[in-house]
Amino acid sequence: MSILSLFIINNSGTLIYYKSFPGSRKLSTNDIIRVGSTFDTFGALMKKISPISNDTVIEEMTTDTFVLSSFKTLTGFTFFVTASLGSKHLREFLENIYSAYADYILKNPFYTMNQSVNKQISELFEKEIERHVREHDAKKRRHHGYRY
Repeated sequence: MSILSLFIINNSGTLIYYKSFPGSRKLSTNDIIRVGSTFDTFGALMKKISPISNDTVIEEMTTDTFVLSSFKTLTGFTFFVTASLGSKHLREFLENIYSAYADYILKNPFYTMNQSVNKQISELFEKEIERHVREHDAKKRRHHGYRY
């Protein structure tokens, strides 16, 4: 599987959603929170040291074992994903997840802005995430010429 994990951070820098997928390293709850807050802190640091006063965001980082891609919304929310090396179209994937978040979480009358996304209100959102992951992985297989 190419998508390994998905994180959503609200405009206050708080991790409000996390999902892991097969192939990702098992993280403890504390590690998940630490990753989310560290990413937000690192983003704030990048903004401080940028030679241009515009809002600086981390769009993609590649390591020797995975790729991290992020998408920052106009409202200050950050969606970021880790994926296997060679993964493409991650920006498009994150934009699709953002669209699903807007449709299934933000429009939910039982959701309060900036609260953590819990299982009671996220069932349809979870299904959309799974659909987008399947589509992304199918696109990756087609791109590499694999047929299943």
